Amino acid sequence: MHIIALYIYVLGCLSQVLETKETGGRLSKAEFDACVKKCGDQFEECTKNLRQFWKYFSKNKLIIMQRMSRCCLDGERNNQAPPTMSFATCVRDNCRAGMWG
Repeated sequence: MHIIALYIYVLGCLSQVLETKETGGRLSKAEFDACVKKCGDQFEECTKNLRQFWKYFSKNKLIIMQRMSRCCLDGERNNQAPPTMSFATCVRDNCRAGMWG
């Protein structure tokens, strides 16, 4: 169940990828997929210490949602934010995708 919830949240993040950044052109589909996978791995690493909270989701909902949001969207509107800050900054900077929250 934990993996499914994480997968659904990552898909939600991916659904926010709306447009390619103007600089640098487009990546091929294979390059883009590999890049998004790498950013997804970064997201998973960011959220790995949440695993113990999922058992009692109702009790820990706020903690889980805050961390998931931070790992997914932090820095999305700050062009100076490093690509390691969140999934959004990773795909924006490394995969040439636009993120909107």
